[in-house]
Amino acid sequence: MSYRGGGEYRGRDNDRGPGHHGGHHQRHRSRDRHGGGGGERRGGPRGGRGFPRAQRPSETQEYPVRTNFFPIRCSYREDAQGSWVMYHVDIVDAVRRKRLGPDGTPIEPWEFDTVPKLRNGAEKLLDLEKGGNAVSRRALGALLRTMKEADESALFAFDGGNKIVAPKRLAFGSAKVAAVAAPGTSNADNKYGQYGPAGGDDIDRDNAPAVAPARRNEIPVRILSCCDEVDPESSRDKHEWKLVRINEIDEIPHQFLRRVFSGQTDEGDQTQQQQLQLVQQCANVIWKNTSLFVGMKAVGRSDRVYYFPQGHQTNLLSEEVRSKCRSQSKAIHVGLRSVMRVCADGVYLTADSDIDFMDLEKTQRGDPIPILDDRRGTIADVSVRNMREVITDEITKRKIREALERLTFHVKYTRGLNPNFERRMRERGKSDKDIARMRVEVRKNVRLRDIRWAADDPNEYSFEVTPRAPRRNAEEERQGEEGEAPPPPPPPPVVHTVYSYFLEHHGIRLRYPKMPLINIGRRGPVQEWFPIEFFTQAFGKTRDATEKLDAALRYNDEHAGTESVEQIESLLGRFGSLASRSGRTQEDLLRPYGMTLQIEAQYFKANVLKEPVLRFENGRASISNGDWRLAENRNALGFPSPADLFSFAIVSMVDERKTSEFFAGLLKRMEEHGIENKTSVALHEHGELSPVLSPVVLDQLVARDSSALTPDMIQEAITHSYSRARNFFLYDSSGYYRDRMIWSRTTYKEKDGRLSEVLVIPPPDPEYGKVAVIRSKDIEPRTHLVDTKEGQDQETRIMVSINIRGHNDLVDPFDFRYAASRGCHQIRNQGEWQNLPFRNADVPVHDMVRHVYQLENGRVLTTDDIIGEPKPFSVVLVEEDSAVVECPSIIFVLKKDDDKANYAAVKAVTNSIIGVPSQCAAASTFRRQKGKAEQYFSNLAIKVNAKLASSLNEARAWNTGYLGQGEVFEEGIPWVAEVPTLVIGVTTSSGVGQNAITMVCGSVGLDTGCMQVAQDARTQARHELIHSSVLKDIIKTLAIHFYNHIRELPQRLLFIRDGLSEGNLDRIFQHEMKYIRSALADFFREQRGGACPDPECIGARGCPRCASTVPITYVLCQSQHNVRVVPADERNAIKNNVFSGTCIGGTQLKMLSGTVAASSSKDQEQEQEQQEEQQAGLDNFILTSHGGLKGNFNFDVPLRYYADLVCSVVNISL
Repeated sequence: MSYRGGGEYRGRDNDRGPGHHGGHHQRHRSRDRHGGGGGERRGGPRGGRGFPRAQRPSETQEYPVRTNFFPIRCSYREDAQGSWVMYHVDIVDAVRRKRLGPDGTPIEPWEFDTVPKLRNGAEKLLDLEKGGNAVSRRALGALLRTMKEADESALFAFDGGNKIVAPKRLAFGSAKVAAVAAPGTSNADNKYGQYGPAGGDDIDRDNAPAVAPARRNEIPVRILSCCDEVDPESSRDKHEWKLVRINEIDEIPHQFLRRVFSGQTDEGDQTQQQQLQLVQQCANVIWKNTSLFVGMKAVGRSDRVYYFPQGHQTNLLSEEVRSKCRSQSKAIHVGLRSVMRVCADGVYLTADSDIDFMDLEKTQRGDPIPILDDRRGTIADVSVRNMREVITDEITKRKIREALERLTFHVKYTRGLNPNFERRMRERGKSDKDIARMRVEVRKNVRLRDIRWAADDPNEYSFEVTPRAPRRNAEEERQGEEGEAPPPPPPPPVVHTVYSYFLEHHGIRLRYPKMPLINIGRRGPVQEWFPIEFFTQAFGKTRDATEKLDAALRYNDEHAGTESVEQIESLLGRFGSLASRSGRTQEDLLRPYGMTLQIEAQYFKANVLKEPVLRFENGRASISNGDWRLAENRNALGFPSPADLFSFAIVSMVDERKTSEFFAGLLKRMEEHGIENKTSVALHEHGELSPVLSPVVLDQLVARDSSALTPDMIQEAITHSYSRARNFFLYDSSGYYRDRMIWSRTTYKEKDGRLSEVLVIPPPDPEYGKVAVIRSKDIEPRTHLVDTKEGQDQETRIMVSINIRGHNDLVDPFDFRYAASRGCHQIRNQGEWQNLPFRNADVPVHDMVRHVYQLENGRVLTTDDIIGEPKPFSVVLVEEDSAVVECPSIIFVLKKDDDKANYAAVKAVTNSIIGVPSQCAAASTFRRQKGKAEQYFSNLAIKVNAKLASSLNEARAWNTGYLGQGEVFEEGIPWVAEVPTLVIGVTTSSGVGQNAITMVCGSVGLDTGCMQVAQDARTQARHELIHSSVLKDIIKTLAIHFYNHIRELPQRLLFIRDGLSEGNLDRIFQHEMKYIRSALADFFREQRGGACPDPECIGARGCPRCASTVPITYVLCQSQHNVRVVPADERNAIKNNVFSGTCIGGTQLKMLSGTVAASSSKDQEQEQEQQEEQQAGLDNFILTSHGGLKGNFNFDVPLRYYADLVCSVVNISL
């Protein structure tokens, strides 16, 4: 369910129009006009998803939905004997060596041993913990062929990871068997016999599932280094040896499998949970193995999606989707994203369709795609001015490097024909075809490691080559043995460039010696460098495809709602028709494991949750199937807790007219929603057709730069706008506030961390860099130290003396302001602002208003009574500590279009360099709004209100609640509002690369509607598990925020966790629950000032009095799951969507294989009860999201969304 109005999506803070969920007469053209209108998707003229045709069911009424769950049937009989057997595998780099005799010489005839290859004294293992890769799949395929040579019935399934599954126990025959630990380790350190991946120090190894020790089998296999056996050029690839170590870790009886597949398991039997996890893991390995053997493509390490072979991509995409790929070197491929799930009523395949851009290996005519295209004058699609000259332009170099880093390559060249080589091959009986093949050198599927910019320049790259000594004939050999003719000294080394080396040693004259060199890494002891003209493009997933979003949106438009499930059924049918090289289909490959796939999407029963009530200052929003407007009849709904706008800066990348029109409309709409303008500046005024910016804002606060297209230019424009805003609001450089006898307002951070509203006293020109502040009388009554004519220093407070009809009234500075929109001054009287009976146009304000200084005894001093200038008390060096005095409050940025790079640059500058929140918008999106600009501005106003929120205003756009008895509005989320409930959302985000870090960010709901939040962010070494100290610090920090806000200790915790992969849910749940409890115990102990008051406190085992075991609900969120829920028929459809708040629960979809969705902890007094409670109470549910016109959007709960947003900010900053 969307928690934002008007169909607003939770993505970037710009460019999402209010009606982008709307429909059109032509469904495939729905994106061209961004919603509105009727049509098949029927969004309605107001945006959103339109009004429902079907009657929304009640909360207790079930209605049918269709899912992408496809049942897997089991063919095992009730009395079936045998078991699935799972093995753990390790793949080790190996080398083949001659076996030596007792005298140290090779045994004749030669015998060989395959032994691990040591690097720095250690074995080199493939990292298979996070999935397989092409090398591991080749090694396991070679292992299967090796075992079939000894036993034709040998069979096992693999996906390239560290687990394989056999339908029966494998017979290793004469394979080498080792039951000891690996060299250099002890049996205690060996991880064999322990199920699951190795973890860090935080892993609870004592409770890790273990199996009985088993013998470890080592089998040598010989594989190709860079390509598969079916590759046409595989004969030119080098071979390498691997040792595959296999260790049996568990078995699953066929009878138990039959009960699992038929839904006859006992949910309450905790001893079955590990077996159910094992069944799901085995079933997934079997399914992925099936996908590989029928020819589906797994690209890279990830095996989440398997793509149909290129020859089977015909007719899978419409012309409209294919047209989104404009490059001849790329194509859009369709694949299946699928996973096996063990549920309460059986095992299902959850399948979804997916598309992605692929780098092609060959053109449609079958020609390799060169990286250097001399016909088009490009390198990796980057234009090069002259290929006969060295590239010197730094921008071009950067673009080429970035483009090459995204690609995978093949290297191929043909050596010149050497007469001596030809003669020797002829003597060995080689044919012309053999000789031609042997002259070809290839390297397959390599990546860029380094780059140099010329092949013939020794300053770029050169190396030494020691020539071979000339061959000696038989007579020379005899003379050398008899000492008559000693061997000649070795020739001196020769320095070569890559150009000279290929010319001299291989007879190849490079066509483009001035073009770059590419390093592809080490092969043996040699670093391999090749000229870029040898490189062609390899098949692989396109990285950073800019067109991918448009193609995906179009594809999802064409297959929305029930059509999405029908498309999946169609793809599964095509998948079933694929066959392996031996002619086996998926049905044949699943049969040995007793599995059969039924290509029939399942129907389930669902309920709808009660829709919440959103209350605004001047009414309630009318919710219609999860959608609402922020305005009624174009009148804005007032925010119940609006923020205050003290200052702002504007950066515009468009012309002055568009700038004025946009920002005048936005600022006007913000005021209509209740955001108070405390700048004392008129922000807008009436124009001929629409509001325009006031001259003061346009002249003093707008920095326009239409040329800001690079990160450096964007930073310069934002920095310039930031400086202009500070000069205007803090330093009063224009004299605006001085002329009106007022002060600008802002927020001030007190020494104890609290915020207070202050008035700013600008420094005497030109002492920029420091200002003084006037605080409210209850915080600090003194403002100035004055030197009276009596020779005494007196502490005073500045006051405003107003001459009204000959009578002078004293007014506190906080009770005096200039109302720019009315063009008059105002005073506050009993909480109400009243206009003063004079205007600047009639009487000069200096004649009516004076600043005086009041002593503590009430005596008033004028400037005639003091000597020199009064000295302010609170002086702040704002340039040294800009966080103490806020200015500007926010930076508005109007971009030309929705350019991601520019957006990232804006956020990097505002969040990391300047440290001020920003609100982006795009002029291109604004132009498309036409008559819906008010709704667009309202959506932006929500975000501005949230970004201006502070402890002073506690801003929120609406109050979330529900209708209680008698239809009375009850504020807060049900259950959360019953007692003080600590609601925390935590997510993680990791960078890319070996040295990447993981950001851990958390948010806490401060109010019962979870609309006001506080955040905390930490970093750690890259890992999916949150380190114990990091998790405890975040929990304690957020709990302190919560306590400081409501001044009550929480009575329960709702913990929402995101950023997880499905295979580790149980492990993460057990790990994090332990440290969540520990953090809460520390927090309560600190707040109570000591130990638990209960003398019989059982501490970590749980004690209600010290609240170390307050009830905890732990929710694991998976926003990236592939579960799809669509209407069963038109009678239960809302524009191709199920009803908002649709929830599938109960036993029909209950996933028993470790997908923990919620756990509720209750106060316990015994350790055994607590351990049982942690295992009990596990339940899971699917709360569906709507598939919108712009793809299958996932609408998040605010806390998880804000935590994810903080991760993005920290990521940009780092």
